[in-house]
Amino acid sequence: MNPPMTVLVTAFAVGLPMAATASGPERGDMFRGSQAVGDADGRATMNLATLRGCVALEYELRDLRSRNDSARISLEVAEGRMRAIDQWVQVMKQGLDLHDARAVDDYNGKLAEQARLTDDYNARVDPYNRDLEAIDAAVERFNADCTLPYRESDMRTVRSEREAALRAAMKARDATGER
Repeated sequence: MNPPMTVLVTAFAVGLPMAATASGPERGDMFRGSQAVGDADGRATMNLATLRGCVALEYELRDLRSRNDSARISLEVAEGRMRAIDQWVQVMKQGLDLHDARAVDDYNGKLAEQARLTDDYNARVDPYNRDLEAIDAAVERFNADCTLPYRESDMRTVRSEREAALRAAMKARDATGER
């Protein structure tokens, strides 16, 4: 018997478009739904600080989705192992000779393995669901704060700042020998 798995379904977690704007953020560039405008357009746009926060949120969502994808795969593998052991236990139970001590010991060993696999699976479900909740919350923040148009020059500035910060962090890490 498989334990119940509570999963919060989000369009974001399964890779479907989320409605930030008409086209919404997908698993790639989340700003695809926002409009980049020229510097002389004159429309209201995100200021540079807001755009920095939105780009940071975009990277946070990428990290959350990556961690969530790994957790989902891990859960699927654990579920497969549980199904296999469940089937094995059922087969063993049908042919179990209660007077054969070795057969009973083998059966009890499989039951213990089944319990361990179930506990392992259950321990992974809550963190997986917390990741889904974090993704939902980040998507809501993005939808609320990051759907105004932005200036192309501001986006270039923010992206180059992030790249420079990443290069500096990698250089500092390499200098300390950390991995």
